[in-house]
Amino acid sequence: MNIPEAQHELTLYIDLEWNCWDGPPIPGRYQEIIEIGIVEMNLATLETTREKDYLIRPRPLDISAACTQITGLTAEDLKSASPFPAVIEQFATHFSPREKLCCTWGSDAHVLASACSRYKIPCPVRNRLDVSQLFWHCFLLRQQPSLRTAIEIAELPFDRIAHTALADARNTARVHAEIIRRMRRLPSPVPTQPIPTDVARQPTILAEKLRRLLNQ
Repeated sequence: MNIPEAQHELTLYIDLEWNCWDGPPIPGRYQEIIEIGIVEMNLATLETTREKDYLIRPRPLDISAACTQITGLTAEDLKSASPFPAVIEQFATHFSPREKLCCTWGSDAHVLASACSRYKIPCPVRNRLDVSQLFWHCFLLRQQPSLRTAIEIAELPFDRIAHTALADARNTARVHAEIIRRMRRLPSPVPTQPIPTDVARQPTILAEKLRRLLNQ
């Protein structure tokens, strides 16, 4: 077998944010996905080729204060967003995820599959890799680390704001790229200046988050 020809050429990094409540879940309600961040990376060059942030209008449209505190998203931000099935169709059309390796940090792929099942639509993700599991075993850690901890262990800059889907997808891609570099014995790229910790953790409104993410 020719191994290089058998390998994936592009990989997708997917991160989700979903609605939550100030207390226990409301009976009969699900934790609806409200944001999907997508980053596409060329596995030969380890460079990002495309990225996209999708906002999703949940049903019903009620975003708790706790959810806004975590994600920065409000009901006003999501009022004009597309519903989940329409976003999944856009994602499948624009990124062809069934043809690529799809990577997440943790159980986001299972959350996405469960949401698709509830809406009775096909899940667009087929080939899955949990980068948190890969990192855990590659670095011989005692327990599975958070994404931020993995960034710190690998001595990488943390990209922008935590609990923003696009930023977390970027960070997952960055960690995976670093693992691949070490396997290939490639030099690490020149580090960029990380965002200060206190700024990265403070809650922000959507406009400010997207400004920081996209205007680079």
